[in-house]
Amino acid sequence: GGSREKSAQWQTIVNGHRDDGCGSAEGEKFSEKGFALHFKGSEFRAADTVPLDIRWGGHVRFKLKLPEEGEYQSCLAAYMGVVEVHFLIPPEALAMNEEAKAHQDAGMWTPFATFDTTKYRSVYFHQFEEQFPPAMHSNGTQIRFTQIAFIDEQDHFALDDIQIFRLFEPGYQNLPKFRAQQAEGNA
Repeated sequence: GGSREKSAQWQTIVNGHRDDGCGSAEGEKFSEKGFALHFKGSEFRAADTVPLDIRWGGHVRFKLKLPEEGEYQSCLAAYMGVVEVHFLIPPEALAMNEEAKAHQDAGMWTPFATFDTTKYRSVYFHQFEEQFPPAMHSNGTQIRFTQIAFIDEQDHFALDDIQIFRLFEPGYQNLPKFRAQQAEGNA
């Protein structure tokens, strides 16, 4: 079993804004009029989630746009600007995950998915779903969408429909808290 965390709750966004500059992904179709999280600007571009409880695993689903040349003035073409998805486990949560300790320095962002501009450049949004590796499991994991090696005046990108799913603890159906909530729901 699993549940969807409250999606798109951001702790920090740098050089990203909710606007219609790159359009939006509405269902399976592209819309020029909708809003998405549009990244542009110099030096650093990123969006970091609030800490999330993904001790038992899960995945992130999102739509990414790396615009083509000449699409429109407000969404400048992506020529290099690789987009990566990273995770961070705070030092206090890192102590609880032996696999994470082997793969991550406490307090360091670690990439777990990379999207190459030359492969995904398009007028449309591409949908992706990335499973959380075991090294990422903790009760305080943060996720960062970021762009590396970009040219300040171009290489825009946009994110839309970001959803974070987490798995429940194994055997959750037998836990007293679950049984109490189930009994309340049947009353």
